[in-house]
Amino acid sequence: MIRQQFQKNSRFFSRSAAKIALSLGLIVIAPSMALAMPAGDSINAYLFGTTPEAGQIGHDYIVMQKGEGDNIQGAFYQINSEYACFSGEVAEGKLNLAVIDPYEEVAYDYQMDYTDSALIANSEEQTQTQIVPEGFHLIDIVTDLASTILAQCSADNSLAI
Repeated sequence: MIRQQFQKNSRFFSRSAAKIALSLGLIVIAPSMALAMPAGDSINAYLFGTTPEAGQIGHDYIVMQKGEGDNIQGAFYQINSEYACFSGEVAEGKLNLAVIDPYEEVAYDYQMDYTDSALIANSEEQTQTQIVPEGFHLIDIVTDLASTILAQCSADNSLAI
């Protein structure tokens, strides 16, 4: 009986923590990420963190991939914790996202602010727009963990971009 009550309460607290993470936490997650999205390239993945180093426990990370047009998909995560997949679009200074609650498997709308920075020309004469969502840093290398999480989120047909 005590064990059942504990399991019930721990699930409640876990869900509460997830909801806080998905509401208030994403505001914290939304603190200076740079997203270079090359025009016409839909296979690039980008990793961002509240710290400029990957793999740091206690920090928030976003792995993101740009699809056709202004569509994006990815996930919010922390090391040794659950992740929340999202899909959405880049539009007028905001990332308009549908974030999937990892416990309830329900999508919640969420917006993140970003700013455009200078246009960058790459070696292939394509132009990249530097998008900088608030509160994150661009991390140069997409980690294996981030790639795995992105692949899991991409496998969900409802998030296909």
